[in-house]
Amino acid sequence: MRRLQACGIEGERKIKLAKALSDKNEVVGSAAIENLKQSGIITTDCLLYLLLDKKDNVRVAAIESLGDLKSTKAAPYIAKTLTDKNLNVRMASAHSLGLIQEPKSIPSLIRCFSDPNRELRKEAASAVSKMGNSSLPYIKKSLESSDLDARITALESLGKIADPLAISLAVRMLNDSEYDVRSSAVITLRSMSDQMFNALMDEARRLRVQGNVIEKNGILVVLAGIEDLRAREVLAEFTADSNEKVRNKALELLGGEAVTATVKTPAGTAPGKAGDDIDKLISELKSGDVMVQMGAVEKISVLGDKAIKPLINSIDDKNPEFQNLIAEILTGMGDPAVKSMIREPKAGRPPVKIILAQNLAKIPEKRTIKALCEVLYEEKDPMVRMVAAESLGFVGDQQGLEALIYTVNNDEDSRVKNAAIISLGYFKDPKAINTLITVLDSKDHFMCKKALDSLKN
Repeated sequence: MRRLQACGIEGERKIKLAKALSDKNEVVGSAAIENLKQSGIITTDCLLYLLLDKKDNVRVAAIESLGDLKSTKAAPYIAKTLTDKNLNVRMASAHSLGLIQEPKSIPSLIRCFSDPNRELRKEAASAVSKMGNSSLPYIKKSLESSDLDARITALESLGKIADPLAISLAVRMLNDSEYDVRSSAVITLRSMSDQMFNALMDEARRLRVQGNVIEKNGILVVLAGIEDLRAREVLAEFTADSNEKVRNKALELLGGEAVTATVKTPAGTAPGKAGDDIDKLISELKSGDVMVQMGAVEKISVLGDKAIKPLINSIDDKNPEFQNLIAEILTGMGDPAVKSMIREPKAGRPPVKIILAQNLAKIPEKRTIKALCEVLYEEKDPMVRMVAAESLGFVGDQQGLEALIYTVNNDEDSRVKNAAIISLGYFKDPKAINTLITVLDSKDHFMCKKALDSLKN
């Protein structure tokens, strides 16, 4: 009664509302809350009090009313009800937070991405997407989760955010180890074509120059599912790709027809000849003009095996974007290049080893995983070992488990140990769990925290 009076509700109406709110019939209580909402924002405090009510329907009605009022004051209180034991309460909370759009509630909503209930995950994804690009850093972290549902739900949320960065994040998930996640990434990217068609086409063309085989095949499936002739034109460009698997995939998606792909190359440069100067081509790869880069990639693909060693040597360049571009080109050059990438981490220079160790994770084969494990056992440079440990976590293959456990138990560098501890969090294996539990006894507080985070994953 006093709370109703404090909200400015007086006289007979106060008495009737108080009686209805305390009624054992939940429908009567819900109707009273709807009546209370008609008083406007002044009733926020009264509605917040009702979040503690024992009746589920009353809590749901109060949450929905606060959402309709778009009360930012209520957002942190509603966020707490996302853990309520009643599903209807949790659903109402996610929906209302989407209406209020208070960015501070994003972390609480993101936690729902791992909820067992599919409908709640969907509602939470919708709410997060309504926060716009302010939610992207949180979604990015969720995309790195070891939980399959969390990654898929994060992708669903991305599909409704009109920001080019969302495209880049979705493209990255084309590399995911799980088929369901890769399929979700394709669906998300297709949905983005409605609002960001040009940006998506630009990203597809960038992947043709810089993407690995997995990313290229993924974006091809995306393009094939977009009903726009311009997307088909971009798809046709991949029929001239340097990788045979990509070329065949593009032709297959085009219906096997002979396609004349209009691949733009810079003026004055014809398609590559075997005698082209590889140093000049590598220099063209540093160009800020995507068309110049594409022309250089085409010529390098013609040179084939002869280009591999110079490309690996050029990774010494201090430009990170250029280093990664070279590594991506090597990844798409087939078996001879992969063999060289495997050899180099054993005998090359540290900067080259680091880039190659990162990119070997994009080729999840037994030989590449074995090479990364050998780095952990034999490499002297701790930064190279650290990257190898991170890559094995990214791959998540059982073959790398023993090497990571060995690193946690024996490596003398804390940075390397921490990288291995984080990577073990991606393995749902008793050996990984037992190793992480052992780390909790360490005197290193930071290391204990990393182990605890991995165990939570």
